[in-house]
Amino acid sequence: MEQGKAPPRVRRSRRFISQFAELESGVKRRRGLRALVVVLLAAALALALYDMLVR
Repeated sequence: MEQGKAPPRVRRSRRFISQFAELESGVKRRRGLRALVVVLLAAALALALYDMLVR
């Protein structure tokens, strides 16, 4: 592991890219698809709650 060579921002973006690649492979395995649905449901629920609170 090349520590100290790349600035933190580059290291962070690299980690994000690796996470995205993992997520993509997960979607191909259909496990990430279920996670995506759960995230979408949670977002919809949060939106509905926020709408109720605003009114």
